[in-house]
Amino acid sequence: MSTAAPDRLDDALSVGELIDAAGYTQRVRGAADYRLLQIISRIHAHREDQHIAEVAARAEQIAPREAVGIAEVLSPRDKYGPNGLELAIADVGAALCLTPQHAKKLVAIASAARYRVPETARTLADGIPDLDRLITAVTAPTSSANKTSAIWTGNWLERFTTAAHVHEALPHSDRQADPQARPRRRAPPGRTHQR
Repeated sequence: MSTAAPDRLDDALSVGELIDAAGYTQRVRGAADYRLLQIISRIHAHREDQHIAEVAARAEQIAPREAVGIAEVLSPRDKYGPNGLELAIADVGAALCLTPQHAKKLVAIASAARYRVPETARTLADGIPDLDRLITAVTAPTSSANKTSAIWTGNWLERFTTAAHVHEALPHSDRQADPQARPRRRAPPGRTHQR
């Protein structure tokens, strides 16, 4: 099969059928993203359980004693090896060809989607939000319910219903870039603000 064959796959479809195919593709992608997050979260949970079992087994085998010198004092990582999170990051990074930082972020988001916001994560399986919007919702502060609801509805302007929301979203330095902007906005039409 040539590489051009998939390009011609949709040539005979009407606009309505193409729209339906796009929606279906988005739902399939959402379901795959949801499954990926669930799998990553389970990998993390299994690796944590394995690490705890290994530490407990080693603790039972070694009799407790006082260290003779500072050279004998080992860090937990030196003593027991990498913890469950580090193992999960390595597994996910290797399987998905990700950097450790990206893999760590994905593991954290997967755990949050599984335990903190499971109902919201299930909407990803239905293709309602995409993975980027879910990541935004998971990492958004919990106090900004209006922003989170706007993410799901897709109406990005709802996030900024008041000037307070705009000021909260913008860094302080951006608000101070043009101190004359507020008086210019408040000036009646046709009059410029004089200082």
